[in-house]
Amino acid sequence: MKIVFKATKMKITPSLEEYARKKIDSLKKFVSKIDFEIEIFVEIGRTTSGQKKGRVYRVEAMMIVPGQILRAVTDDFDVRVAIDSVKNELQLEIKKYKGRFDSHTKKEARFFKELNNLSMLSQTNEEKTRKEIIKEEEIK
Repeated sequence: MKIVFKATKMKITPSLEEYARKKIDSLKKFVSKIDFEIEIFVEIGRTTSGQKKGRVYRVEAMMIVPGQILRAVTDDFDVRVAIDSVKNELQLEIKKYKGRFDSHTKKEARFFKELNNLSMLSQTNEEKTRKEIIKEEEIK
């Protein structure tokens, strides 16, 4: 998983980058089954340079996965709180993304199970007829 950081109207300190990397890396467990190089672009910045109070910090994260781009944006009063909420949003987006594939897999599994049950029924019917034929021959 490749993580790229970008700063807007502020400098990213090494401790802040380490914190953000640790939080974003925790998403690896949700995308471990995807056999594709995943890129995450994280932009951390201030909404305005003069404002001191309120929702000053903005964190955007964009994750590129096969066939889709997952995106999360948060404005908050503290940059670390914003990073946490972006991580939670991305986690939900990943679960939605994986849910699409899980539903297809479950449908396929259900279909093959029904086919297997039908074939088992036909085999048991054939066995019953064989047993009936053997009984009839024994009676004769």
